[in-house]
Amino acid sequence: MVMRKGSKYMKNDNKNDNDMSRCNIHCESEILECNTIIKCNSKQYNKVEENMIIAKVPIILSQVELEINIEHELELEIKTNYISSESKHTVIKECNIVPHTNNLFIEGYVEKYIEYSGIENIETLSGGKLKHMTIRLPFKAVTHVPFDIKPRYGKVTKKSVEVLKSIGLNKEVKEQSWVYYNKPEDKVYCELDWVKILETNIFDILGNKNEVVRKNQLGEKVIMKMALHIGLKVLQNQSVFISNFGECTTLNKENISFNKDHSLELEHKE
Repeated sequence: MVMRKGSKYMKNDNKNDNDMSRCNIHCESEILECNTIIKCNSKQYNKVEENMIIAKVPIILSQVELEINIEHELELEIKTNYISSESKHTVIKECNIVPHTNNLFIEGYVEKYIEYSGIENIETLSGGKLKHMTIRLPFKAVTHVPFDIKPRYGKVTKKSVEVLKSIGLNKEVKEQSWVYYNKPEDKVYCELDWVKILETNIFDILGNKNEVVRKNQLGEKVIMKMALHIGLKVLQNQSVFISNFGECTTLNKENISFNKDHSLELEHKE
């Protein structure tokens, strides 16, 4: 009995030792860096008058219509007796303008949906299962854009002054100073306004239909010719003064007007 009690007491002693060791555990920490931030002075520029606000809004620089001619050759894996195609979407991937040239580069694609069926019996021209596919017809173009409102390309200047002066005792000191100024502007971008597509599909069929079937050439190749007309809005986010902002006039085709008292271009003071 004594041994059991002794062993029990020993267990309690070990437990107390573990508790004490936990109490002695501590985290080592130190201050790595401490800085004092000094408050700097600031002032307001382009201050507006009462009942006026400054807004940064998309400005339509120009609206242009482009005509892009596309030709694409498609080869089907089977011979067909029925084929139908439909141009579904036109996507503009890139739209970039070279500064001070008015040259607009665009890149995109026309997504075309094609539905066709194969020939199971050559003698009767009976159709098989209906199949479909979606293809993309890429295009690239460059055009000269006339701007109603000139885009802002920003301004970067760097002026340096180098001085060699004498401070006496035949000792010359060379100094170099410069002024750097950078005023970036938002990028000119495009927005797709409308699309008009005129297209013709030419099938590679030679001779009469029965002769072509015997030669296994029916519907093997399709040549797609397309005239793509695109209406683009060329825009840029610019800062403008807006007065009498309590009044709002909606512009439409019947009443398109511009009042200089309601919207004036913001002149940046340098």
